[in-house]
Amino acid sequence: MVAGLHDLFFKAARAYRHSEFEKYMSEMSSLNPKIKDYLLEIGPGRWARCLYPRRRYNIQTSNIAESINSAVKEAREQPILKLLDELRKTFQNWFLERSKLAASTFYPVTTWAHKEMRDKLEKANCMEVEQLQTNTFNVKYNQKTFFVDLEKRTCTCRQFDLDEIPCSHAIAGIDKLYRNKYEYCSKWYDIMMYKNTYNGSLNPVGDKEDWNIPEDIKQEILLPPIYKPAAGRRKKQRYKSATETFKMSTKCGRCRRTGHNRKTCKFSPALHPYSKKHNTNEASTSCKAQSSPAAF
Repeated sequence: MVAGLHDLFFKAARAYRHSEFEKYMSEMSSLNPKIKDYLLEIGPGRWARCLYPRRRYNIQTSNIAESINSAVKEAREQPILKLLDELRKTFQNWFLERSKLAASTFYPVTTWAHKEMRDKLEKANCMEVEQLQTNTFNVKYNQKTFFVDLEKRTCTCRQFDLDEIPCSHAIAGIDKLYRNKYEYCSKWYDIMMYKNTYNGSLNPVGDKEDWNIPEDIKQEILLPPIYKPAAGRRKKQRYKSATETFKMSTKCGRCRRTGHNRKTCKFSPALHPYSKKHNTNEASTSCKAQSSPAAF
């Protein structure tokens, strides 16, 4: 049941339309009535895409601070100056990788936006398009009807509205007019915007002997903060959210079945020397040998 609630929660969080959101919330309520009340008490505007007051641009981040801490887990054990330099190196490497990716991209939008448009194009080719006015269309697909307004950049599926990238219905209408699909993407997907975002650099402070430190700063003595460490080993791994704590099933490396591992496998013809099946067979063989009469 936990896995079912987990899937329904993410479906409700990623839903574009209010009707889909209410559908998944009702399914969760049928499995556990307290879940719906708990999520509504938190505020759906904080985690549901269709109710968020601003644009998410198809990005949902649970805890960016914990992700950064996981990336610099080893550097956190270093002194403060070493830690700051390791943070600078980490961010500079990220900037460099994305700068190289932007330089090698020949599309007018980012590679992610281009892939999204390409995947939606295959679906758009199977749709029936009825042009109403110059920029408005009635698109039918899978026994459903969607209204597209290219001038307002909206669609009743709400993907065009929230992600600010043409949905499959809008692409079908754009192809009807033989226009450029990339012109209907938000400026935040533009490749030049992506290049300018990672165009800067985090330069090192240089050698310590070359630092120009004022005399009043040199005379100050900074003591470490008063800190009483808690009992036990300090936790290094990031804190996982409630949706990540469900237990994964074990998979055997021999027979590829779930619920056991290689050592306890009883289905593989090649037995592990310490498996229970191997020990059981040895014990039964020795018992038969002892009970049989000696041969002369």
